[in-house]
Amino acid sequence: MKRLLVAEELSHDPATQRRSDAVRACASHLAKALHLPIDLVHVDDFDFSPIQGRPLEELLSVMVNEIGANLEEVANKMKPKARPVLLADNPRDGLIDLLSGRTYQLAVLGTAGRKGLGRIFLGSVAEEVIRQSLVPVAVLGPEAQKKTWKPSKKPKILFGTDLSPASKPARMAAISLAKALGAEVEILNCLYEGLHPVLQTAFSSPSAERELASLHTRLDSDARELLERELKAFQKAKIKATTHLDTRAMSASNAVLRTLRQGQHDLVVLGSHSRSFLRGAVLGRTVRDVLLQSPVPVVVARDRSKKR
Repeated sequence: MKRLLVAEELSHDPATQRRSDAVRACASHLAKALHLPIDLVHVDDFDFSPIQGRPLEELLSVMVNEIGANLEEVANKMKPKARPVLLADNPRDGLIDLLSGRTYQLAVLGTAGRKGLGRIFLGSVAEEVIRQSLVPVAVLGPEAQKKTWKPSKKPKILFGTDLSPASKPARMAAISLAKALGAEVEILNCLYEGLHPVLQTAFSSPSAERELASLHTRLDSDARELLERELKAFQKAKIKATTHLDTRAMSASNAVLRTLRQGQHDLVVLGSHSRSFLRGAVLGRTVRDVLLQSPVPVVVARDRSKKR
């Protein structure tokens, strides 16, 4: 049976504790909906400065026992009760190794989303896990951590897609979550994302040339046709869904965030690949911007069709 992995930080820092509380609450609701048992995982490299006069082995044993006891206490308080898993490893490598097998269906973690830096995660554990995980990862960014998440009475999922074959893992994740939560899905595509900046400017100008206007019409028509195909995939899975082609935003992140502000969504589902809607994948702008500003958890499903 597949399981749900929850990354636990076990910190005494108040901000980190609040983030961990939010992550566990979200994970509990998702585990109940998906009927998945939970593994509460803490990965620690046990890097510390030995106290003079005490054997290293004794100190290490005390530390492991103390952390293990704390982890078990937190795991026992979760509903449903979680299985504590303590690993001695680099946190990034340990989590990625766990998510490279067939044990887990979903991982849930939080990120501080450092503002003011060129990249939100800037090489953090969260970024590397999202980029390399073989299973979808639900991430609670700074805004999503401000309240305890639970699905609404009429759940709604926002699925952002570039309509390419590489977005299939994200679509499958959206379908799985929608079935489990009994949620409606809004399928969103940003028409202008991925276009050259010059064309973006031209399309947004009322004085666009006739040729550009004609190209715009074809792109619009093609996008709507592909959105209908996406819609049929959800309908085939017996999921209520609607389509939304954003023809105003100049970037996919703006399209997603504006749509979130306009509607009552419970989750966002995005793909992670190197083109179009999510150009640059997790290392690019779209996913980072959405994670930093989304008021709800963001589920990222990586395209595994090619090695990167």
